[in-house]
Amino acid sequence: MLILLLLVASAPVVTISPIYGPDLLFSVQSHSTDVQTIQGSIAGLRSHSITTDDTYRQRFVRMDGKYRIIHTIGAEIEHHTENGGTRILHRPVHDIVRFDLAGIFDTGASDPIDLIPLYPGHMVSLGDTWTPTAAVKTNYGTGAASYKFHIEDITHSPGGHTIARVSVSFTSNLQPLPAFAGGVTEATGGGWFLWDCTINQRSETHLHGLYTVTIGKAVARQFITDDDNLIAHKKSETF
Repeated sequence: MLILLLLVASAPVVTISPIYGPDLLFSVQSHSTDVQTIQGSIAGLRSHSITTDDTYRQRFVRMDGKYRIIHTIGAEIEHHTENGGTRILHRPVHDIVRFDLAGIFDTGASDPIDLIPLYPGHMVSLGDTWTPTAAVKTNYGTGAASYKFHIEDITHSPGGHTIARVSVSFTSNLQPLPAFAGGVTEATGGGWFLWDCTINQRSETHLHGLYTVTIGKAVARQFITDDDNLIAHKKSETF
């Protein structure tokens, strides 16, 4: 019993919350895939494969009420394959994102993967879980998703940073969009990320999702993956 109490007492307690200030600049590289397959025929849907690579810088600007305002600037390359042909698109990235300390965007329902991470709102330790719900939308439907976040490990990096490895999974049953009325749609997925508790930001993310809609014998499936890494720089920059 004494050993158990000592172990509990010595378990590190950490904060999983994006409370970094304007003195940090993040350089980000992300790679995502979006593959849609159609079994049978569903009006308005076609099979496609999209691969996107982004390189951008990100900074905290200020608070606006309960929302944190984040600016990003960079570039994006998209390979879009459909009907046997591939288009390569180059786009600038210049976004303004607003979210609260729970991780919910001010724009309302969001893609289930884009909402990760959602934050616990209190300090956590090894083995802890939190289970938020959030309004979500996919190309097939809208509704609520149930998430489960779990602290799998807490370590210290060679640079002295405290790093938490957090696993995540989500499930949902959605209402189909009007175009898919009479169908059944859902979204499931998960993955993991590393959270740098010293600078209050994630450092690495690996996520996947499967979104489906079934109408009669026809099924559309959208497979999503999203991987990124962030490097923090102790500097300020205006953009």
